Amino acid sequence: MTHAHALHRPIRPSDPHLVAAVTDLFARNPFSAPLCIEVVEIAAGTVLLSMPIRHEHLNAHGTGHGGALWTLADLAFGAAAWHRGYIMTTSSDLSCFRPTKFGSTVYAQAREVTHKGSTGTYHITVSYDPDDPGGVLAAGSFTGRWPRT
Repeated sequence: MTHAHALHRPIRPSDPHLVAAVTDLFARNPFSAPLCIEVVEIAAGTVLLSMPIRHEHLNAHGTGHGGALWTLADLAFGAAAWHRGYIMTTSSDLSCFRPTKFGSTVYAQAREVTHKGSTGTYHITVSYDPDDPGGVLAAGSFTGRWPRT
């Protein structure tokens, strides 16, 4: 997979109900609320989130902690799947390609790859600029299950 194929940018038409639901979910979540993650664009099966890299996101080397990027990717996965309800992450594979700079804003884009029954897999790309394939910081896939109700 090349980075150029990793970005599937067209999301633009945001669903106001999904924006409100995901924004509320992030605000009520004690873990994600302090991360300042925002919904940029969202539609069924796809989302673009942003997160500023602040001091509390840094590792001992002064760059963005991989756990902060993984958390952003995981929340993008959950937000993209939210149109079908809450999804639980069952597996993830996120490769980090370069360090993240303090003071930058990073973007996570998730898109549905497959959905069968109660299982879904999504491709995630984390970058400085969702329109620039050269700015990819991390990419991978997340799989999860929607609980049966």
